[in-house]
Amino acid sequence: MTTSSHLLTFSQGSDYGPMIKKGDELPPLGLHHHLAGKRIIVAGAGIAGLSFAVAFRRNWAASFSPSLAPPSTVIYERESKETTVARTGYSMTIRSDGFSGGMQSTEKMGLLDKVVAASATGTQGGKFII
Repeated sequence: MTTSSHLLTFSQGSDYGPMIKKGDELPPLGLHHHLAGKRIIVAGAGIAGLSFAVAFRRNWAASFSPSLAPPSTVIYERESKETTVARTGYSMTIRSDGFSGGMQSTEKMGLLDKVVAASATGTQGGKFII
């Protein structure tokens, strides 16, 4: 099990969700969020779980006041490090559109330069192998 505490949450577009009805007065943006101070559990430390955690943390920092208590995040993974190392020899794709081969998603998370630097790149229109 891997545990980590990060400061994470959603974008400005989902600040109040279904709690607010049409015509309700909203608190100032960035001063309230229904996840402030709560715990978020991410099941799985694979590409989806870790990508969610990274994007969520960055979105919180960019969208809300530093005085707003961020939620904590705990990431649970069932596989041990030894099991994961033994499972090699497969490929994975992050889909975006056919042209970029998933690079848009990686770039939006601010990880493209690091991924490309650690990748064996090919000549197949932007596809990369980690």
